[in-house]
Amino acid sequence: MNKIMIYTKHKPFNYKNLIEAVGKNSNYILLFSILISGIILGCSFVFATDSEASIKFSELLNCFFTTKSAFLNCFLTQLTMNSAFLLFAFTAGLCSIGIPLICCLPLVEGFFVGICSGFYLSEGVMAGMSSFLLQSAPGIIIFTTVSTVAYNTALKMSADLAATVFINGKPRKNSMDYLIKFTIYFLIGGVAALISAVTLSL
Repeated sequence: MNKIMIYTKHKPFNYKNLIEAVGKNSNYILLFSILISGIILGCSFVFATDSEASIKFSELLNCFFTTKSAFLNCFLTQLTMNSAFLLFAFTAGLCSIGIPLICCLPLVEGFFVGICSGFYLSEGVMAGMSSFLLQSAPGIIIFTTVSTVAYNTALKMSADLAATVFINGKPRKNSMDYLIKFTIYFLIGGVAALISAVTLSL
């Protein structure tokens, strides 16, 4: 009976642990908040603009409404877009004043995602949501996840460079790790583009 009481006894909630967890993941919380803000802005933009502007943006983002015959075009478009975000993050991470620029990336990325989802929702909440989840969401979820990790890596690198560029006249040790990590991010971004092309062509 005593053993059961020991196993079922709950410790009081420790606010210190919560504060420490938030502190350790503050970059991710910031980046995710900026991404969500961008998505909200993108959705709002779709529903706030007139029909003529919506048609123009629909043509501009035609990749998100592609057909089977446009598989290669969709893949290349997605790959180019994903690579552009990652390349910009990689470059900004190598700059000692790159932090503000890196923080703008999830906002722009979220804006594009918001426009994409907004066009789906404009067709009807239930029908649009189901189409979005089946066609665009798989690739978007994969890329937004890897891009958020990439932005965090770039933030840390930029912060390191801002503090000190060299140690004893030699490049910092994490330079090679930075390159390796971004190589992996680019590969995953390519996989996300492939998945998007496949799901959008079904």
